[in-house]
Order: sequence, then C-alpha cells, then structure tokens
Amino acid sequence: RELIILDSSDPATLREISRTRFSSRFRGLSAKGTYVYTTRASGSDKFIEVIDASNELAPVIGSTVNLPGTGFVTQIHGERLYVGGSMYLSIFSLADPANPTLLSTIPGNTTLDDFTVSGNYLYLGNARDDVVYIYDITDPTSPQQLNSIPFANPYGIAVSNTTMFVTNYSTGLAVYDVSDPAAPVLLYSDSVLRAGRLQIEYPILFVQIAEGRNNSLEAYDFSDPANPVLVWSETQGSSFIRTLVLQDRILYTQKNTEI
Repeated sequence: RELIILDSSDPATLREISRTRFSSRFRGLSAKGTYVYTTRASGSDKFIEVIDASNELAPVIGSTVNLPGTGFVTQIHGERLYVGGSMYLSIFSLADPANPTLLSTIPGNTTLDDFTVSGNYLYLGNARDDVVYIYDITDPTSPQQLNSIPFANPYGIAVSNTTMFVTNYSTGLAVYDVSDPAAPVLLYSDSVLRAGRLQIEYPILFVQIAEGRNNSLEAYDFSDPANPVLVWSETQGSSFIRTLVLQDRILYTQKNTEI
C-alpha cells in the first residue's frame, strides 16, 4: 500500500526519498518521466491510477482510468502503456501522460500477465491455452494475431532483436528465431533450465530460478543460441523473486519483502 521513491543514482546505496501510503495495495506499477502508473482495485472497481511524482517528496494522485478487470502487470514501451490482467490485455496511449487513453483490448480466458513488446510485435503468454501468441501491433487500435507457439504454462518471456526466450518452472527454456514473427523457428530447448522471470540485454539472458526454498539469479551468454554458457550465478536464499527489471545496465529485483 506504499509508494516508495528511491534515488538510484548510486545503485550500491539506494536512498529513500519519500514514502506515501495509499488506501489499497498496488498490483502493477510502471513509471515514465514524472508519472507513475499503478493498477488498483477498490471493491468492484478496477482501475489505473496515475500519480504525479514531479514533487518527489509529495506525490499526488491524478486521473484514474477504468479497467475491464483486475490489472496485475504494467509495462511501458515507447508512448504506450500495456496492462495485463484477469481475462484481458489492454493497450493505452500515453500521448498525454497524465491521462492514458484506451487504444484496444485483447480478451483472454485466463490471467494475461506474461508478455513483452519488441518493435511492432506483442508476445503474449497464455497459461490456460499453453501457448505464446504473437500479435502485430503496428496499429495499436487493432492488434492482429500472427501466430501461436505451443508452450506449456509460459511464465517468462523476453525478446531481443529477432530472438525470443520463453520459460517456465516445469518444462524449461525454449529459444526461437522470430525474424519472421509469423513463422517462428525453434533454435534451442533446455528441459533442465527451469526458470521464471527473464530479462535480456543481448547476448546476456538473466533468469530467476526457484527450486523449493533455494532461489537464485543466473546469467547466460546466448551469443550462440544453440550453446548458452553460464557466466554468473548468485544465491538468493528462500525469498521468492517476484519481479526482474533491467534498466540502464542495472538489474533490479523485487522479493517478497525487499527490493
């Protein structure tokens, strides 16, 4: 229920700037410029809440935008905000960052919270259908499905240039050539590397590993997609890593109790 703003100019020593408490807990959270976009629920109302953080010491709530259901994950790519939630994924324009405008909604039959965007393409995991859907979003008001790749319970998806990485905790990792998103080609699969969330700064893929109470972060060099090489590993103990964010060559993790 708290929005904590941190100064990360020195990543080795994060400094708290402010802490603001809200009436209900956040689910998704993304930021662009001085605006923070959160998804929240109050009774039967599900909505995006825009927070103006231009004054870092005293963020204020701005506009709200209704959602078709609970929003679990938010991502910002360019001038668009993507919200993955219960039975849907919605795309919003941030042309006016203080007032997101709905462009389109992709319906689903389960929670759609595993997705990424690369260029004009949206890669969307559907755990109930056991597939990864690929959409052309050149026209964000009318996403066009190009293909669907069978993959059991897709949990982590990352794309860099023409390479897509998909993983889960049960069947492992698969790597695809998506230079033609309408006709992906499998390059590599590994049933041992059972991971969750992914982040990519090509050719290095960062993965979250969870095996019982033994959690870790690992990094693999995929310069040769058919022969990845483990280059780094760090044990994280029993605290489950919920989110990975890679920005400006810094990897941020959100655990159950800490960032």
